[in-house]
Amino acid sequence: MLLPLSTRYAQRVYLFSPNHRNIHLGQHEAVKTEASSQSELDSGVSMALELRQVAETSPKAPGIYLFRTRDGMPLYVGKAKSLRHRLSSYFRPAPDPESRVAHLLTSTRMIETLVTNTEQEALDLENRLIKQIQPRYNVLLRDDKTYPYVKLAEVRPFPQLSVARRMEPDGASYYGPFIPAGLAYQIIKVLRRYFDFPGSSRAPSEPGKSRKAPLVAAAGAIIYQDDVRKVRGLLQGHTEEAIKDVSRRMLLASDEYRFEEANRLWSCIRVLEKMREQANAARIPLQDIDVAGVYGQELRIALELFQFRSGRLVKRHEWVCENRLGMPIDEMLTFMFHRLYRAGSGLPAEIYLPAHLRQRKILERALSNRDIRKIRSVTPSDGSGRSWLKMANRNARIFFEDGVREPRRPNRLSTAA
Repeated sequence: MLLPLSTRYAQRVYLFSPNHRNIHLGQHEAVKTEASSQSELDSGVSMALELRQVAETSPKAPGIYLFRTRDGMPLYVGKAKSLRHRLSSYFRPAPDPESRVAHLLTSTRMIETLVTNTEQEALDLENRLIKQIQPRYNVLLRDDKTYPYVKLAEVRPFPQLSVARRMEPDGASYYGPFIPAGLAYQIIKVLRRYFDFPGSSRAPSEPGKSRKAPLVAAAGAIIYQDDVRKVRGLLQGHTEEAIKDVSRRMLLASDEYRFEEANRLWSCIRVLEKMREQANAARIPLQDIDVAGVYGQELRIALELFQFRSGRLVKRHEWVCENRLGMPIDEMLTFMFHRLYRAGSGLPAEIYLPAHLRQRKILERALSNRDIRKIRSVTPSDGSGRSWLKMANRNARIFFEDGVREPRRPNRLSTAA
């Protein structure tokens, strides 16, 4: 299916892989020509100024950034609380010509930014992409170390909590990863102290370590399993009732002048709030899923598409279309998806789409006809899926408002039929 002749579009596609040419910029691809040394020097100065301008106009939001070569190969992956402030710091003051930063900037021809919902999401995504891509200039985070999980081992009759550095196919439930690393240990401490749930370092039959776990009778096991369900809910981010309960205990302790206990309960509330925040953070899905963010108006629409395969973020599409015929947004999206998948690349099992799309079932059927598998469109209402959809919508809006600007060139649109 082709876009109408009256439709103008521009596209950026990024692949997240280490060793090959992996970026497509519509019709904006630069072609290298022979030049004199002075021309190359002038070109280098011009490129530095353009990169600095990109840095100074980046969003004031948390996210990750990638320095890439002309061919799109990633040189460096970083994260920032404010992308604008962090990227601008590379150019103020000018780096020492012999420094590592100077060599990095000399090789850089484009800067990609991806805005996240929180700084913790940026830290997690940076960690994963460095391990996945292994950029030349990233020294840290290349080893096997990772942020820890909280592991709930299904040991009968008393399941146990512990901290794990990686997920294993052992039948246990894993929650996380938690950032920073110390948060996982704080969570287990809070669950043991305030919810009578032991960690793995102490067996439930050890006397004096928990009021409920030492019970070996059937009634004790039933009580303990009820605690397991409660703790599982907390680790999944359902902390509202627990926060209310601990808040009441904190106020009571304060009224009775037990200020140290009130302070410990306040710390417990902070940990519960972090558990809820990170349970709803954007985590890389293990399934093959595409996440589509949309932003636009009647005559112009932007699409941001994240593609996940086998537990990795493998590709990112950014599209902007100008439509002089005034087609509905849903029809424009159908055209755009057909072009995205026209090469016959494998379709995902699910596509996350914004709730406001009226013709989502038509789009679902149209895409399903292109592949043996049936495509299901979903609008996640909570959890990691909702966070990824929110992130995709946010980046679609940024791309829309940037006027389809390449990472290193002025605003302009390419035209295609």
